[in-house]
Amino acid sequence: MTESLPAVSRTAVGVAALRAAESRRPDRLFDDPYAAAFFEAGRSVLPDTSPEGPQAGLGALFYPQVVIRTRFYDDHLLGSDCTQIVLLAAGLDTRAFRLAWPVGTRLFELDLPEVLAFKDGVLGEQRAEPSCERVVVPADLREDWAAELRAAGFDPAAPTAWLAEGLLMYLTPEEAERLLTTVGVLSAPGSRIAFEHRPGTPPD
Repeated sequence: MTESLPAVSRTAVGVAALRAAESRRPDRLFDDPYAAAFFEAGRSVLPDTSPEGPQAGLGALFYPQVVIRTRFYDDHLLGSDCTQIVLLAAGLDTRAFRLAWPVGTRLFELDLPEVLAFKDGVLGEQRAEPSCERVVVPADLREDWAAELRAAGFDPAAPTAWLAEGLLMYLTPEEAERLLTTVGVLSAPGSRIAFEHRPGTPPD
């Protein structure tokens, strides 16, 4: 199953390992009960699965960033007052399952078909149940993903909280511009978007 994951999406397995490590801490900033299962299911694609754990070596450099941004985006989405949520390049994100969403929340997850297939396979084994209406949308964000989102039931007239977590650095400036322009076109008044960027990537 992991062999079908695109190379760029395999980083999601490493991020899941870091989320699992944080979830084991007594003073954790969040709890992701499915992160360890993703790591175990996908660890064979990682270059280093040493017994020292995900916080060793290269993982130590990314651990604080992953932990802080996860909690920051959790709070951002829950505090957005939007009941329509769109996760762009959702990867192995489990917010649809682990956060306490308001009644009536509909959450769309967009990513490549093979990523979502891997994700749903693991979630199925864990018998995970979402805490909101979860809509999975297989789509390539470099192509006409807006049509796929609309076809899945997205309402462009409803305020939307968008999240592009760990995404823009993998896009060219032109691809990032197209993606953010499309988000703007689809966003009703009151919509919000959150993302991070690094030097050399498009500014917010």
